[in-house]
Amino acid sequence: MVMIFFGFGFLAAWLKKYAYSSIGYTFMIAAFTFQYVFFFNGLWISIYHDHWDDVSLSLTAFIEAAYGAAAVLVTFGAVLGKVSPLELLILAVCEGFLYCLNYYINIRVLEASDPGGGMTIHLFAAFYSIGVTFAMSSAFANQKTIKSDDLNSNYRSDLFALLGTMFLFVFFPSFNCALAPNGTQHRAAINTILGLVTSCIFSFIVSRTFRRKHFDIRDIQNASLAGGIALGSGHSIVIVPAAALLCGAVAATLCVIGNVWISPWLERKSKGRLSDARGVFNLHGYSGIVAGIASIVAIAITGENTLYHEPVGDVFQHSIPDQAGYQSACFIISIGIGFFGGIITGGIMWAIRKGTSGPEPPTPYTDEEHWVVPSNFQRTLKSQVDA
Repeated sequence: MVMIFFGFGFLAAWLKKYAYSSIGYTFMIAAFTFQYVFFFNGLWISIYHDHWDDVSLSLTAFIEAAYGAAAVLVTFGAVLGKVSPLELLILAVCEGFLYCLNYYINIRVLEASDPGGGMTIHLFAAFYSIGVTFAMSSAFANQKTIKSDDLNSNYRSDLFALLGTMFLFVFFPSFNCALAPNGTQHRAAINTILGLVTSCIFSFIVSRTFRRKHFDIRDIQNASLAGGIALGSGHSIVIVPAAALLCGAVAATLCVIGNVWISPWLERKSKGRLSDARGVFNLHGYSGIVAGIASIVAIAITGENTLYHEPVGDVFQHSIPDQAGYQSACFIISIGIGFFGGIITGGIMWAIRKGTSGPEPPTPYTDEEHWVVPSNFQRTLKSQVDA
C-alpha cells in the first residue's frame, strides 16, 4: 500500500503546478480501483470455479486488488494533467475491469507465472496508456496547451517525484515476491534487489553519457526503477544473479534511450497527440517487454526437473519447457487487451469530453482548474494560453 499511495503519488507530482491533482487523484482512483478490482477478481474466481460464492476477504485478495490499482496508476501517469476527474473515474472503471479479465485469462486459466506483474501490470498498463492516448489524440491536439512552462517541473516538484522513486525502490522487492510461490519468495526478492541496484547505477551512467556529461533528474526518477519491473515475472524465481543484473541494466538503458530520443521524436511526429506526460512507456513499457522476454527465454532454457531443490511442479503449473509457451501467451494477450482496451476506453473518454466540455477547453497541467488553491498560487493567465 505504501507503493500505491506514496510511491506512485509522489512520482506523479513532478509537474510544478499539479501537485494537488497528482497526489490527490492518486489517492482517489487508487482507493476506488482497490475496491472495484477486489470485487471483480472475486467475480472471475466464481466464474472460474463455476460456483457463485461470497468474495473472500484474504491477504492474497487484497494484494491482487492493490496490483489492479497499480495498473490504473501507471496509465494515469501518461495522461497526467490532461484529463478531468470524471474521465479518470471512467478510466479506472474500464481499466480495472479489463485488468481483472487479463489477470483471469493469463494467471487463472493459462496459469502463467507473473508474480510481480511484469506483464499483467506493467506491460498491460503501458500499452493501455498508448491506446488511451491514441484514441484521445484529437482531444489532446485541440486542447489549449501552455506555451510557457506549466508542462515542466521546478526544483521542489522534482524532489517530490524523487521521493516517490525512493519509496518505490525500497518496496519493490516485497511487491514482486508477495505472490510468488511458497519457497521462492526469497529468490524473487534477491533478484529484484540485484536488478534494482543495477538499474540505479546504469540510470546514472547512461543519463550522463547521453545527456552530454550531465545527469537528468527525470532519467534517475524513472530508470532507477526499471530493474524492479524487469524482474517482475516468472524468471525472477529461476535465474541466476548475473541474469538479474543484466535485466536491470538493459531495462534502465532502454528507459533512458526512450527519454532522450524516442519520446521526443514521437511527440514531434504526432504534433503532441502522443505525448506521454510521465514517460510511462519508457519505464513500464520497455521494462515490461524485458520482463516478458526474459521470462520466456529463462524458463525455456532451464531444462531442469528441480529448481533450487524444489520440484518444478511446486514452482510452475506446467512442465518445462511448456511453461515458456504459456509465458509467451501471457505476453501477447497482455499487449493485446491493453492496447485495444485502451483504445475503447479512450474513445469513451473522448465522447464524454465532447458531451461535457464547455466552449473553453480545460486548462491543462495546473491545479486551479479543479481545486481550491492558496492565494499565493501562481495562476495561469489566459494570455499565456495559446490555441
